[in-house]
Amino acid sequence: MVDNTNNEYWLKFDDFRRNLRHLIASKGVLGIEVAKYIGSTNATVSRYLNGVRDPEIEYVYRLCQYFGVSMDYLLGIHTNRYATLRPDAQHAGDLYSAASAEDQKRVMEILGKYEQE
Repeated sequence: MVDNTNNEYWLKFDDFRRNLRHLIASKGVLGIEVAKYIGSTNATVSRYLNGVRDPEIEYVYRLCQYFGVSMDYLLGIHTNRYATLRPDAQHAGDLYSAASAEDQKRVMEILGKYEQE
């Protein structure tokens, strides 16, 4: 969330921590796996999650790449995790999220034939 008290803008990282925690849990990964991908340490990721340390922008970017979400979502500026996608892609992502695990598997099988080898 952005706070503009007295016309000064700064981020509150509570939303970042909540969103990062949710993304880690929903992807079913460990902090050490996230740390390895972003080129950091498990201790640093733990500090992000516990509010001991705020992330530098390069690590926010890498986290967004890893989880496939926008910076606006991860930082809590926007509640739609697919905010950077075209509206039709956002809608497809929402529908996919609402689908059962079995239907999601079918969708991925269909889309798999379009992957470049």
